[in-house]
Amino acid sequence: MRFAHSLQVCLGICISCLTAFAQSPQVPKPPDTPKHPVTDVYHGVSVTDDYRWLEDWNDPAVKQWSAAENARTRAYFDSLPSRASVKQRFQQLVAARSDAYSYLQSRGGRLFALKYQVNKQQPMLVAMQSANDPGSAKVIYDPNAESGNGSASIEFYTPSLDGKYVAVAISEGGSEDCSAYVYDAATGKELSDVVPRVNFATAGGSIDWNADGSGFYYTRYPQGNERPSEDANFYQQIYFHKLGTDPKQDVYLIGKDFPRIAEIQLQTSDDGLWLLASVANGDGGQFEHFIMDSSGHWTQVTKFDDGIVSAKIGPDDSLYLLSRKDAPRGQILRVALTHPDLSLARVIVPQSSRIGHDENAGASIQGYFPTPERLYVIDIAGGPSRVRAFDDQGRPLSAPPLPPISAVYQVVNVGNGDALFYIATFLEPPAWYSFSAASSKSVRTAISETSELKFDDAEVVRDFAISKDGTRVPISIIRRKGTKLDGANPVLLYGYGGFGISTQPYFVGSETRIWLDQGGVYAIANIRGGGE
Repeated sequence: MRFAHSLQVCLGICISCLTAFAQSPQVPKPPDTPKHPVTDVYHGVSVTDDYRWLEDWNDPAVKQWSAAENARTRAYFDSLPSRASVKQRFQQLVAARSDAYSYLQSRGGRLFALKYQVNKQQPMLVAMQSANDPGSAKVIYDPNAESGNGSASIEFYTPSLDGKYVAVAISEGGSEDCSAYVYDAATGKELSDVVPRVNFATAGGSIDWNADGSGFYYTRYPQGNERPSEDANFYQQIYFHKLGTDPKQDVYLIGKDFPRIAEIQLQTSDDGLWLLASVANGDGGQFEHFIMDSSGHWTQVTKFDDGIVSAKIGPDDSLYLLSRKDAPRGQILRVALTHPDLSLARVIVPQSSRIGHDENAGASIQGYFPTPERLYVIDIAGGPSRVRAFDDQGRPLSAPPLPPISAVYQVVNVGNGDALFYIATFLEPPAWYSFSAASSKSVRTAISETSELKFDDAEVVRDFAISKDGTRVPISIIRRKGTKLDGANPVLLYGYGGFGISTQPYFVGSETRIWLDQGGVYAIANIRGGGE
């Protein structure tokens, strides 16, 4: 997340700089763009693309044009008198980052996490006693030590229900082609089990364990000659691996009838008696859900056209469903696992109001997390988050307060209705907060990030731009306090809208700090298509 947003800022600044030196006499003249327009007809409309030729990197003209553009850009940057000082300041700020913990999971009295250490290329898998005791963290697997050059990486991991073992999906060289390795959580000792092809870039992957930790369920891609080469990274299916056995003997469970582009996520109930398979029909927003009981019998709960976009097993033998069927902002349903019939599901959290003067009007449910005492619901309202809490009948309960203009990126159930929340704001480093259901209080934990970057002189202003059709588009504006609003400030505007991917608050970091120091203003528009 941090890298992605840094890249966005860097690209935006580069584009701004390119615009600034378009007419500069200090640098070589830009190369002429060859004219190779291509015209396509879509639904009767002709669309001409002047730059299709740039897609062929083997074309000598493309390489020549690209080299000339790079030379011009390099010449301009090297001529900037402030470049050396900006580079030095940037290096200082990057080096001052703290360790960070992400993708937390709590099982068997242990808190597992991926730990990002500043001086290491890849995050390592650790286990600790609690979020307030990072000193107790023991390394289970360190890909930096394994590969020596940081080429190995952890795609995902899943501890057994009792926390004794952890299955880790590991890839080499950024391939995302993972095998599953199993480690003893207490000692870090690697077991003999190596299960191939549990993850790939086309559809990801997933693992979860059975009740007694003797084996795990996993997503399996075709192996050997099971499929033609063009289908080798499609057609995910679900298998079971028993520890200590040859993966070639693993047992097929379900998936032969799933779509070619199926993307599967697995969840085992806390007691291990139920297995949930959530099957996405590619990236189109359609999902099917299947439940397997302790006897191995599968029941299909939802179909692609049912509008159920998420399902989670609760600790009360219930299945919680996020529906967008006739509810575009989302509503949460609940149905018994023993009778998982969608027609029997009851709405326990209706969708929010579309209009109103409240800042949360039109908020959409982004995520939800059933715990023994509370159902936490995370809404997104124009970019920032809000948190609500309910009992299993949908009655409101106290929920953790959030900092202004913030986002909740992960919630971890730690028992008794308590939870850890990973919260980010634009001007403060991300932090893990511990919420106590008994006291209704949140406390910043010891594994929160720190930074030498200070934004005490800056502010975030929420505003709206009015689109041509009258739609109010939310904007977050980051600027130094007291900025004179005379239209003379250089402004970097960023926006993304597509695939329902929302742009939420995040710690803007060193690039934005330098941009503000140069008198710049950074604006983030929550444009349509992202779901905000």
